[in-house]
Amino acid sequence: MSDSSEYVPVLKHLGEMSMMEDVKKAALKRCDEQVQQFARCTRGRYFSVLWACRESLRRMNDCVAQYTTEEYRAERREQYAKEHPHLVKEWVRRDAAVNGRE
Repeated sequence: MSDSSEYVPVLKHLGEMSMMEDVKKAALKRCDEQVQQFARCTRGRYFSVLWACRESLRRMNDCVAQYTTEEYRAERREQYAKEHPHLVKEWVRRDAAVNGRE
């Protein structure tokens, strides 16, 4: 590899799943206030959760979505590949990844 910024990692299945789990945990941690609000809303409810907690669920999902974008996942994937090189299937040219290899 000449310039590492030209290449992006393709992780093995286990690596991709582990990386995504880390991304989700980090997002939930950053959105702890919204997660707690939703959890409080659901206490003692069963079917009524569907309509009673709709707004707190939307706020929680909106918060989590901002920390799980494709751009954020791509950055985390590169970091994860450097931390766990044994979980990298291959490195592909960035332009090839954009055109569907990733």
